[in-house]
Amino acid sequence: PMLCIGVSLFSYGARNDQICRGCAISPRALGKAERRCKMKHSWELYLKLTEAVKRDHETNECGHHPFEHALMVAQYALLIAPRAYIGRLAAVAGLLHNTDRLFPKMSDAKIESRLYEHLKQTDFELAEKTLVVRAVLEHSKKNSDEDSIVTICLKDADRLANISPFDVIAR
Repeated sequence: PMLCIGVSLFSYGARNDQICRGCAISPRALGKAERRCKMKHSWELYLKLTEAVKRDHETNECGHHPFEHALMVAQYALLIAPRAYIGRLAAVAGLLHNTDRLFPKMSDAKIESRLYEHLKQTDFELAEKTLVVRAVLEHSKKNSDEDSIVTICLKDADRLANISPFDVIAR
């Protein structure tokens, strides 16, 4: 059976003739039980959140950070997190990590408010939401001993996405 062994990145809402960039399985093939992609896709964690972030990307210019980059960062976060729980938090942070670039004229306070608004689409407790928001707001900064494990995962996932062939070609 075919298994997804890499970063699995269908364009969200892929057509049947597109393939998973990580495992080269088409959505048509994924319909067959014996060829189902075994990798958890980041966008499946919180579909309403993913749709809201996609809308943000469609309505705002983000330069070299398209929606697919956010998906890739989220997927890498799931892969590299030391525990599944941390992976979920870091994956959501990955989906949201372009928010400041999508709204460059917004103040930090308004960006933070927008992040918390998006996080209503999750089942996270306030402390977990705060970890995600801090990670998003600090992901562009240099590494610090003060970084949470969620921030570390997000920073590392963003770096991996930035050097991936897809991201290099997209730029």
